Amino acid sequence: MALLTDESPNTVETLKAIETSIADVASIELIDVDIKMGVALEEISESLMVYLIQLGSQDPQASTRRQIGVSNVVMTPPLRRWHAMQSIALIYRDAYHNQLNARYLEKWKYFNTAAGDVRKTLLQTGLGLVNSPVPQAPVPVAGIAVGQWAAGSYVVQVAWVDARGQVGSPSDATTVEIAVGNAPLVQVSEGPPEVAGWNVYVGPIGSTPTQQNSAPLSFSSAWVAPPFGPVQGNPVGNGQSPDRYLTDNQSFWRR
Repeated sequence: MALLTDESPNTVETLKAIETSIADVASIELIDVDIKMGVALEEISESLMVYLIQLGSQDPQASTRRQIGVSNVVMTPPLRRWHAMQSIALIYRDAYHNQLNARYLEKWKYFNTAAGDVRKTLLQTGLGLVNSPVPQAPVPVAGIAVGQWAAGSYVVQVAWVDARGQVGSPSDATTVEIAVGNAPLVQVSEGPPEVAGWNVYVGPIGSTPTQQNSAPLSFSSAWVAPPFGPVQGNPVGNGQSPDRYLTDNQSFWRR
């Protein structure tokens, strides 16, 4: 799963799955959906920071919470749904203030209440935390090397790996066009201090990219594909699972 501090957990399309007309409302009222989703994420982060501080010793990272913030919070399904409801509520709030339209007001109230309800569900079922968060990797730079790969389009993603072997959320995908007599090479920027190396995942477009390296790669050089490939390694994952869950009155380990 992604971390709360990775990229936005929702898109316009996922908001539309909940409220079909939300994109049309935003367009008519000149509301930037991406900005509102960013504001919703900030509000949720602030709310969870207050919650974690108030937990005191129930929070296993209480002594460093103000330094690490919410960087180790996992984006579980209830948290993702809270973000969606909060985003839609903010869009209808702005739409109402633009037009003083009673329909927008009722929608704002409804989704604001729904966001509060999902927050309660999240804290009752457990807020997921990891002990050592590994952030999402940025999009890599994909190039061309000499090789004998089948000509075509390939999807490339990378993921950071820490010293304990924990793998973060994969980067957004990029593509590379391979001609006859070529193979891909992939370069990444230096990772953050908590990251020890990186994995690379490649696959023909339309397939799930698979891991191409047997051990985490160094930041000192690019990954150059083997002459004939890609190899069929582990499929690209979706990040870290929680090491523990915190509820309103207890902490319990993931089994």
